Amino acid sequence: MHDLGSVTIYLAMYIERNQEHHTIVIHQHRYIGIILVKFRLDESKPAAMPMAMKLHKKKPDEEACDLTI
Repeated sequence: MHDLGSVTIYLAMYIERNQEHHTIVIHQHRYIGIILVKFRLDESKPAAMPMAMKLHKKKPDEEACDLTI
């Protein structure tokens, strides 16, 4: 049994630890890049989504929809 230090890669997930701020960040940037190249989507153009960025949460006393529309 050997101590290899703190984990940095596990199952294609990259783990970044910031002990100063007590945070852990897990991402798959490299894996996503490999998949994009594999399916030839690495040079595709992004498109805007027709969706509101901030959704309005209704209060419990509000009606579900406006009946006059």
